[in-house]
Amino acid sequence: MNTIFRDRRAGLSALEALLVCLSLFVVGGMIYKWNTTRLDNNARTGIPESIRAGDTEKLLRGLRTSTDADLSIPEEWTNPDETIITMRYSLLAYAVKHQKPGAVNALLEFGSEIDGKVWGNRRQPLFWAAYNQDQAMYDLLVGAGAATDAIVENKTALGHATEGYPDAVEFLKANGVEH
Repeated sequence: MNTIFRDRRAGLSALEALLVCLSLFVVGGMIYKWNTTRLDNNARTGIPESIRAGDTEKLLRGLRTSTDADLSIPEEWTNPDETIITMRYSLLAYAVKHQKPGAVNALLEFGSEIDGKVWGNRRQPLFWAAYNQDQAMYDLLVGAGAATDAIVENKTALGHATEGYPDAVEFLKANGVEH
């Protein structure tokens, strides 16, 4: 046994080098998978934050790791009578409300419901474009196929606007919305 160690040169044999490389490859793969999973989970749980921040890259990563582009997001909202309620928004309505055109485009490309017909959603994306008086966002939505007469919670965008949002009513009527 001493002869083997005395005759051995400094360094690794080919087999030892192969085993070291293989170990590094396996450990590196495990670290990569752990990090990717962590990033995916952060992106998925951070979808609302990525929309508000206008971080389209993080939004898309979250959407790719999510099962549904038509999730709904809760957020507090103050009604015209000053009562505060928890409103539920589709991702698209949320992006329109926060005036994030990059997020809107990403959500539309990903297949979000353009008319906001999502469980728990209280307003159409068109309502939020009118509420913000955001002509570019309104044109983007209509150009992508949004229906001005889409019904959410038994009302059109104009119907929702008539509940205390006169500027939104005026905006929609100026854009030819009649019902």
